[in-house]
Amino acid sequence: MPKRYSPQVRAEAVRLALEHVEAHGSAYAAARAIGPMVGVHYETLWMWTKQALSERAWRAQRGQSGVATPPAG
Repeated sequence: MPKRYSPQVRAEAVRLALEHVEAHGSAYAAARAIGPMVGVHYETLWMWTKQALSERAWRAQRGQSGVATPPAG
């Protein structure tokens, strides 16, 4: 059975990963570095981080164009 993480753990792990994406050069590298520190498997954190980046881009695009089209996936 997959490991379940609380919303608080997920939010904190994603926040930390997003803060380190630029320093590590990619969401994958940030997840590899941050995941073990917060007790989340790096692949899980990578997926969460990619989703957060996608949602962030969608919100930015929506704010600029005014078109409300949700991200795929």
